[in-house]
Amino acid sequence: MRSKRYDYMKSLRNEWKSQGLCIQCGINQKQENSVICISCKIRTKQNAVKRRKEERELVFNHYGRNCVCCYESTFELLTIDHINNDGKEHRKQLNNEGGEHFYRWLIKNNFPEGFQTLCWNCNVGKRLGRGICPHLKNVMANIIFLPWKASKLNPQVKSLSPLSVLPAVN
Repeated sequence: MRSKRYDYMKSLRNEWKSQGLCIQCGINQKQENSVICISCKIRTKQNAVKRRKEERELVFNHYGRNCVCCYESTFELLTIDHINNDGKEHRKQLNNEGGEHFYRWLIKNNFPEGFQTLCWNCNVGKRLGRGICPHLKNVMANIIFLPWKASKLNPQVKSLSPLSVLPAVN
């Protein structure tokens, strides 16, 4: 059931629209081929940019601010990766929405497990490398020569599951 305020605001916006005024502020003339004025359009865009940045910050504060493979920390280069390589199926479930919509989904679902922080290079390398980043392929090629204690201390090696270190089929 709608509130009286909702109905009042809807009628007010319809009145402003019929008068050629912005439906957000009701003060300025609306732009041509639009229902809002330039001031409201700029403010709306600024708020959206701010909200997207805050959501991205929140997601990376949870999943980590460094690439788990190469330790890259440049914020603009970081991405969220599906650990089990099921991103395509997941995007289909989300109606192919990625980016900001994906971040909102992660927040709304209380940061589920199965995701990790990778930089763009490692994320693409993992996709092209059949689920294993080229950095990790190099680590795994040399892991048999590492003493167990050293391999346990390396977060790259420690966080690998047995399935993620299977050799790539050439």
